[in-house]
Amino acid sequence: MVSLIDKNIFKDNPVTEIYYCIIELFNQGEEEKYYFRIKEILKHLKDSLHFDDLCEIYINLTNYCNRKITSGITMFKNEKFELYKEENELKLYVVNGFMHPVYYKNLVILALSLDEYEWVKEFIVTYKNDLPDESKNNIYMYCMALYEFDMKQFEKSLEFLSKIKYDELYLKYDSKILQLMIYYETGAEESLISSLEAYRHFLSNNKLLPENKKELYTNFYKFFNKLFIYRSKQNKFELERLKLSINNDTKIYNKDWIIRKIDELI
Repeated sequence: MVSLIDKNIFKDNPVTEIYYCIIELFNQGEEEKYYFRIKEILKHLKDSLHFDDLCEIYINLTNYCNRKITSGITMFKNEKFELYKEENELKLYVVNGFMHPVYYKNLVILALSLDEYEWVKEFIVTYKNDLPDESKNNIYMYCMALYEFDMKQFEKSLEFLSKIKYDELYLKYDSKILQLMIYYETGAEESLISSLEAYRHFLSNNKLLPENKKELYTNFYKFFNKLFIYRSKQNKFELERLKLSINNDTKIYNKDWIIRKIDELI
């Protein structure tokens, strides 16, 4: 029915056009044009739209970017990053007076993946105090550990990790994975082997993880372990096969990093 709407009604009703485009955005066909049309309208309207409307619109645009990124269209990483920056300017991140820790962490991870180092360092420091008091220190320390890791300051990264109090389940997993990556990068094989075994036990014994999260963390362990073994054996044939397996699987934590490490070896 939506496709039968007379588009002339949009001339005096741009908000209606936005919501029409959101519906069309997730239909098959030339959906990208609706994404960019929404962005074009927002250039002129975002300062006058109601807060709830803006939140709804940006959530849909971000979800669309996620869908395109998952399908392999990496240019939408930049699109998603620009959306996040606009959300910051409009303070759409505010929930009960604070920035949600997951939003903060996800934006840091995205910015680092785009090599936006200067921007992300400023963001981590500037927005720290917008986080809820109960999680502020832990999330800040973890994000600084991520930043220092990407800057190849591995000792500094470990130092930030050591200051985290693990009272949040996902943060504990994320930190353990980052620690494994640091040991891999620095060639600390004894620490890596013992930490990898501890991670395996931690993963198998934890019954609180939702299945979708457990799959991500389990696949990371599986592929990371193979990467470590094949690196030690200098087995390029198995590394090529491993890369193919990873490229065919979308449910892997830190997939891009593992692929980069394989490429360095082959």
